[in-house]
Amino acid sequence: MSPPGNKNISLETPLGRLSFGIKADLGEVDDFRVSIHPVNREMPWGMSVEGCAAVLFEGLSCSAFENLEFYCQWDDLKQQGMANSGGALEAWEWESDGKLVMIGTEVSDRLNERLNYQGQSTCENISVAMTDNAISVRLGKFAAGKMLSLHFMVAWNPSPEPSSCSCWYAVEMSHQALMESLNPNEDSWYAFPHIAQKIGAALYYRVGPIHKPEVTPNFSYVEFTGRFDHQENAKRYLLCSYEGNWAVCKDVGSDFVDCAEIAAKLKEFYGINVMSKAELEAEFELTPEIAAIHPSISDLKYWRPQTMGEALFNWWD
Repeated sequence: MSPPGNKNISLETPLGRLSFGIKADLGEVDDFRVSIHPVNREMPWGMSVEGCAAVLFEGLSCSAFENLEFYCQWDDLKQQGMANSGGALEAWEWESDGKLVMIGTEVSDRLNERLNYQGQSTCENISVAMTDNAISVRLGKFAAGKMLSLHFMVAWNPSPEPSSCSCWYAVEMSHQALMESLNPNEDSWYAFPHIAQKIGAALYYRVGPIHKPEVTPNFSYVEFTGRFDHQENAKRYLLCSYEGNWAVCKDVGSDFVDCAEIAAKLKEFYGINVMSKAELEAEFELTPEIAAIHPSISDLKYWRPQTMGEALFNWWD
């Protein structure tokens, strides 16, 4: 198995080596990465596989793309694969010398639903196909400034399988379920170091020291250095309070901003919602709903915060 993070990567299987990569007619593929992750797939009773791995293609498009392709191909295997698709799964299988290897990914309709979520015109002309023993996920166009993640699932077993359809079931995994299995949903502040490192690596930021909450401030924070608002080596701070509120700012605990790429990755990996600039700059009002989630009503009454941001992320002693 190749190290993660390359633009081209390979996986050894019982039938030989599979190579994965990305290319495009227009757009800079260096904005993306390809990585391999072993998967311990939960199987129905009696089913099992000898091996299962996910190959992820992910990143933020800093420019628009045309004919963006995420592909999987055999290095030496000449035997043609057979289609074994069904439901939301596009899959092909290869069988030789008592071994079975199956490769699967999302059908184009499911990709279209996920990538153009809530009517966003993010991408056009999506297709999934196999030609010359190579499987390709192609996006005719993909917009700039958007998060993108695609996957292939690979599973193998003896042939015939001890329990029929085990490999098919192993690769029949939705993208959301895959991401959740690789990134357990840890949304409390004590998971902040893990989350900060993961988000920084996914977006190619330089990750600074991670500060845990003390008596003051009441939040964890980390400094990210990268490309923000078309400016290189700019800084943003990711914050998480004791109560599990998340925000992004230009200065620690103040000057809150919207950062679409950080918010999208936190939502995709962990189901975390980042508060918007508008929410954080809204006038603070001590309502019963706020009183129910804030740990110290006396502090709110004493410090009299002017905005929601001041109330939720503060340096009060």
